[in-house]
Amino acid sequence: MLIIRKKQFEAIKVSAYMTYLLRTVRKTWPDQCRELGDDDLVKRIEKCLERADSHGITKTNNKTRFINLAFLLARDDFDTAAETQWAATILGWESGSENLKMSALEKRAEIEMERKIEAERNST
Repeated sequence: MLIIRKKQFEAIKVSAYMTYLLRTVRKTWPDQCRELGDDDLVKRIEKCLERADSHGITKTNNKTRFINLAFLLARDDFDTAAETQWAATILGWESGSENLKMSALEKRAEIEMERKIEAERNST
């Protein structure tokens, strides 16, 4: 009988999640991933996971959403940057679940991207 200890199980789980993240991010953001290269891509994802943890983002689906926002906004520090102060405000909400915060972040990011696209259209 094979016995897997809790630490071993956690290590397998973390490895499987990182594999999933790499596959997902490469599929969704191929240009950014090519520019980064494999080592820097892993570092960027790990950094985003740490930042998500620091904001109390604990669910794996929400961590994945957080990473996608970092790629969408092209900022690892979108949660603290002056240009995206709205993200820090949302993440700092005292009440509200992490699901609510992530949904609010995604909605605001969508609005910001629409503004950016509109500004680019108007400048040409």
